[in-house]
Amino acid sequence: MHVQSVVSGNLYDNQRNTDGTWSGANVLDQNGAITAISAAGLADGTMHVQTLTGGKVYDNQRNPDGTWTGANLVDGNGAITAVSAAGNAA
Repeated sequence: MHVQSVVSGNLYDNQRNTDGTWSGANVLDQNGAITAISAAGLADGTMHVQTLTGGKVYDNQRNPDGTWTGANLVDGNGAITAVSAAGNAA
């Protein structure tokens, strides 16, 4: 399980391991301007975390091997005020 949080506009991810321990909050994005987040896990083991910054939506994908792709622009219209995501189990 992953829990994301925004602190002072920065995005953090805390992972719960299979033995019940937590990884601790790790920085995913330090741009300082993130105002909202959403996340969705997919059946193939990837997880997508969307961030809202300056009215634009970015997506950062966590691969099954634990690596991250980095934030990629998904929608740059500049007027978006909220973001939501849903996973696909099949």
